[in-house]
Amino acid sequence: MKILSQNAISNGDISVPIGSEYTDVVKLKGTTYNLEDDKVVTSTFNTKDLNIVTTGLMRYVKVSLPSVKVGSVIDFEMELENAASYSHIPFVFQSNYPVLFCELQIIYPKEVSLYYIATSREKFVDFAEKNPATSGLPLPESYVFQSKSLVATASKTWVRRNIPVLEEEPYVLNPVDLIEGIDFYFFLAGKLKRTWEELNTSLYEEETFYPGLAKLPSSFITNGKRLVNGSQTDEEKARRIFAFVRDSFKCNKIETIAPGTLPDTTWKIKRGSVAGVNFQLVLLLKGAGLKANPVLLSITGNKSASPNVPNLNSFNYMVCRVIVDSVAYFLDASAKENPFGFLDKRCYNGFAWVVDSTGYGLNLEPSELKERNTVVLKTDSNKTGEYTVTVRHTYGPFSASYLRSVWRRDSSSLREEVMDEVRSMSFEPSLKSFEVRNLNAPDSVLSLSYTLSWNWDKDATGLIIKPAFYKMFEKNPFSSPKRTYPIAMGVQTDHIYSMVLKLPDDFEVSELPKSSKVVLSENSYYSYFITYERESNQLILNTKLQLRDTNFDVKDYNSLRSFFDEVIQLQSQSCLVTPKSQ
Repeated sequence: MKILSQNAISNGDISVPIGSEYTDVVKLKGTTYNLEDDKVVTSTFNTKDLNIVTTGLMRYVKVSLPSVKVGSVIDFEMELENAASYSHIPFVFQSNYPVLFCELQIIYPKEVSLYYIATSREKFVDFAEKNPATSGLPLPESYVFQSKSLVATASKTWVRRNIPVLEEEPYVLNPVDLIEGIDFYFFLAGKLKRTWEELNTSLYEEETFYPGLAKLPSSFITNGKRLVNGSQTDEEKARRIFAFVRDSFKCNKIETIAPGTLPDTTWKIKRGSVAGVNFQLVLLLKGAGLKANPVLLSITGNKSASPNVPNLNSFNYMVCRVIVDSVAYFLDASAKENPFGFLDKRCYNGFAWVVDSTGYGLNLEPSELKERNTVVLKTDSNKTGEYTVTVRHTYGPFSASYLRSVWRRDSSSLREEVMDEVRSMSFEPSLKSFEVRNLNAPDSVLSLSYTLSWNWDKDATGLIIKPAFYKMFEKNPFSSPKRTYPIAMGVQTDHIYSMVLKLPDDFEVSELPKSSKVVLSENSYYSYFITYERESNQLILNTKLQLRDTNFDVKDYNSLRSFFDEVIQLQSQSCLVTPKSQ
């Protein structure tokens, strides 16, 4: 690799994933070439500075090459020895700057089977055993060929040319899935578990990952039945056990698919990893006679798992699934703000695996979920000198989970949340009081109420009011004129705002904006309906942003962008309020 700019110097710090603890670095060579006084000067990496870091189930080789600067050419070569029958090694082509040329050669023993999944904007053209660079013909942007190798080894070379910058765009489901690269899977001949079902047998029956899953320990039967004593329904049983685990166990926030400690130990110390806490939940639910299983996930920020390659390294999170009256509930007891039947949005990242006696895969997509947030503003007193209004927010489960975690961690952020809304209003109100309900009761609806006082200026010739005091979007989330990646808006949402503003007796509305509705599709729209009831002197506004379509192709980007332009414009409409004529 040649370093062409100051921003690329960090490429001298190399991080390479090498798999599990069964993998050893046999050979490592790193060299930096610099041109000084028309002579090539080489600087070699000292192997004593090699650093291996473990994150989750993956280990990484960390290398810092010497003397890297603009104009340097760096060369890195590594040979690994794997004692296991399986290894997964990812390689990334793309970065936050353009890459002119990238070549990767893999040399491996012939008795090993190689599978790979490539992510690239340009399909890799397979030239078999002929390197197209020697033909003198124009080269494709992506290609692969069989390299020459020794008798006992096989070799393949992948080339990717003119790789564009990795774009950062809003509303991408899992940006790491879009980074150009290749996932390599090496299997020792005859040792390949070719299906998830074969791998599931090991997970379910062996005691390595989930001890007690196939044959439940008697202690969890005893404790499970004790916890649900007196429950009238299976749903009540599930809710009681979930609340007990969530509220009684402390989670150390370590995110892996393995519990890490034996179930009896976790029960005794009431502390564990995410998987450890959720595995307690699985065992207790089973002990109470309910059908519960571990579910393995790849949370957003980690590359999505593939249903085509049975690879445990694809997963980095474990939750619980319980069936009650033929209804499946997903549960995560590792976070105190999680209600029953709720998973954080980052858990909805595609393919997941349910560990059962047979096992099965399923897809978790955020577009299947629904969120409803409401805001109601009403007048408490319309007396000119004592004018007050109350605003009440009611939050859906995803907003509530996020806000609970923020507000419980930092109580001052709650007041700041209120003040931010107050400052954004078109008039200048004063905050009199505020109250949050069910902050520490995650199974109840979270709400925030606050009361504002407003000074009406009797001497003003006219007041400009923007009735949409609460705005779903302050600005268009799609400001860029172009789009590279598909759009994923997340969960289906309803944002509802209702305002009944009773004006002081000596004021009236002189100019009223028009009601309107902006339609994106049959299931997604924004409505703005405003009226003025002269007899009761009330200004009434009802708005609704309904987004049931959440995934959009790049070709739909301009329509989506125009839709939000119109939403912002409607939210910004004003009406004129003037003193009544004497």
